[in-house]
Amino acid sequence: MSLNQQQNLFQTIQRLLRMGATSNAKNLITKLHPTDIASIIPLFPAEDQDCILSYLYDIKKIADIFSRLGSSFLKNYLKNHQDYARMAKILEMVASDDRADLLKELDDVDAQALLSLMTQDNSSEVSALLQYQETTAGALMSTEIFKLTEEMTVQNAIKTLREAHKAETIYYIYVVDELNNLKGVISLPQLFRAKDDSLLKELMFNDVVRVTVDESQQEVARLVSEYDFVALPVVDTNNKLMGVITVDDVIDVIQETAQEHAMKMGQASISDVEGDGGLRGIRKKLASYMIIFLGGLIICEVITDFYQWLPPEGIFAGFIPIILRFTGLIARQMSTISIYEMSQGLFLPKRVFRILIGQLCSTAIIGFFSSLTVVVYAFFRFHDNFKLSLAIVISLFFAMFISVLAGFFIPYFLRKIRIDLTHATGPVVNFFLDILTLLLYFGTLIRIVK
Repeated sequence: MSLNQQQNLFQTIQRLLRMGATSNAKNLITKLHPTDIASIIPLFPAEDQDCILSYLYDIKKIADIFSRLGSSFLKNYLKNHQDYARMAKILEMVASDDRADLLKELDDVDAQALLSLMTQDNSSEVSALLQYQETTAGALMSTEIFKLTEEMTVQNAIKTLREAHKAETIYYIYVVDELNNLKGVISLPQLFRAKDDSLLKELMFNDVVRVTVDESQQEVARLVSEYDFVALPVVDTNNKLMGVITVDDVIDVIQETAQEHAMKMGQASISDVEGDGGLRGIRKKLASYMIIFLGGLIICEVITDFYQWLPPEGIFAGFIPIILRFTGLIARQMSTISIYEMSQGLFLPKRVFRILIGQLCSTAIIGFFSSLTVVVYAFFRFHDNFKLSLAIVISLFFAMFISVLAGFFIPYFLRKIRIDLTHATGPVVNFFLDILTLLLYFGTLIRIVK
């Protein structure tokens, strides 16, 4: 649904509710897809949200809506209604991985209250998933997986398949032995083309691409993309089948990661938008701001110490923003390249050397034309101060080369010491680069001008 369609739908339902046209509103809402309802319901005030949900009798549809709305909506709903029994029934209709995602963001009291009202099986499934670290395959997988034993015939497999109703959307049939060890995989077309009396172990593909429960979600996304899978099995360290990750879960991870990285690169976070960052969000930002502030104090000291040795006219100061902005832009570009290379597992010596040579060559060309512009400007602006122009050109040229190296390698060293790249790269690169650039600029001025 486009944004215009979403806005028109919202206005239509809002108008029907205000007019008291209950029957028309109900008919319209019940025909909508859960995704469309989830996209507009946060736009309504709480009383209208309750009214919209009350029109829906299909609990599976309601569960789908809550699954798409996320934990923030669930928190507000529980806060306003305190109806834990009904919400527990709704959450039991949600896929186990989505159910775990919703509960892990709730307060411990609310999460435990809901778990205690679920059936033992559903509660145990979610509790097991909540034990995995948030960025691992285990936290992403669904335990509702369709699996069959290797000794089963095709006829019995098809019969079992027809009776299956709780498993996550079935894309492949995973074949296990009596100990639940993953032995192979069979596609649905392959199953339906086989003879009824054939055994699954005769049809299955043995070399199954799989991930362990502690594998990173980034690696899961890479495998799904590389092999064009729609689902990927998850096993433990003993090769026992634990669950399955479907392509829709991977797409969610990619979108969330992209949003999170985009926010972090601007020193912000999703919690700033949602309004629930609290003290934890402040602590994350404080380190970045303190690095910038400390760098500013050091720069202040550098300027103060060098000032007495520099040209008394003070015209040198006008070029400081130009040099800092040039180097800052180059460093940001190189940091982006570096982070991308590491995220793709491509940070290899030969490739790094090739990238650096290419970037240094392009920087040299940009530096040449920039320096030429500075010389022309300085000639017309400061006719009798050729030495100042020369100092600026040399400083700018070498500062640009330093920014290439700093922007490319600082993220690599940050990663080595396990610091979040997207959050720390900008402040750390600026901290070192600003100081080095000014030291280079002032040092060159003193040597040439004086």
